[in-house]
Amino acid sequence: MVSFKSSGILSDSNIFNKKINKKPAGISTPVSFSELNEENFKLHISAADQIKDNFRNLVLTNKGERLGNYDYGSDLRKFVSEISNIANFESSIMENILHATQKFMPMVDLESFNAEYNDDTEQELKNIIVTIAYNIPIMNVFDQKLDVTLYLA
Repeated sequence: MVSFKSSGILSDSNIFNKKINKKPAGISTPVSFSELNEENFKLHISAADQIKDNFRNLVLTNKGERLGNYDYGSDLRKFVSEISNIANFESSIMENILHATQKFMPMVDLESFNAEYNDDTEQELKNIIVTIAYNIPIMNVFDQKLDVTLYLA
């Protein structure tokens, strides 16, 4: 005779009342302490939020800044002082972002690119606002935008 008394868990067991702790996907940048616990850093729970944060860091990083990975980044710093020397300024910026994205974050699908110059004559430093529209199809994240402001010398 076979007994099945210890072959499962009853539906009214306390094991089903435990809270499930979500595992973090990564550290949020810029690095800061958590509001809940000042001994821990703020973390991204969602993988989609972590990918958005990583994409922002990829666009804002210049080549040579990432220790151990010299080629990482979009290298936008070189465009800050070269606006008058580069014939296709906007397309050159987009090419750099496109190449970096394809190499380091192929899961990000770049949709569109827009560059808007600030023509305010009262400001000492002129700037250009680069807007990048992108999707992360693998995570079902669509219609995301990233604005980057470049101050031109």
